[in-house]
Amino acid sequence: MRSDWTSTLVSRAASPRSAPTAEREAAEDPNLMLKMMLVIGAAVTAALVLLFWASPDRPFAKLLSEAGAWPAGSGDAEAVRLLENLAIGAGFPPPSST
Repeated sequence: MRSDWTSTLVSRAASPRSAPTAEREAAEDPNLMLKMMLVIGAAVTAALVLLFWASPDRPFAKLLSEAGAWPAGSGDAEAVRLLENLAIGAGFPPPSST
């Protein structure tokens, strides 16, 4: 049993070749623009995630410093231990001190 997509593909392969135009493709599939926007949006999002993930400067470090956060010092040993225990309990690696 062939699906609609497969039968369309087979009929296109059997028909004489002609260069498809954007108008003909849009007439055959009215949701083509939406599909293309989703694909392009996903590609751009993936590229941006990879770009920021691989960046040596961590952008969230600057955000934390602007929010008033500071690295834990020797007086914050109890808070550090609590944070490590919470992370381990949740299945995450403990936070690094750097």
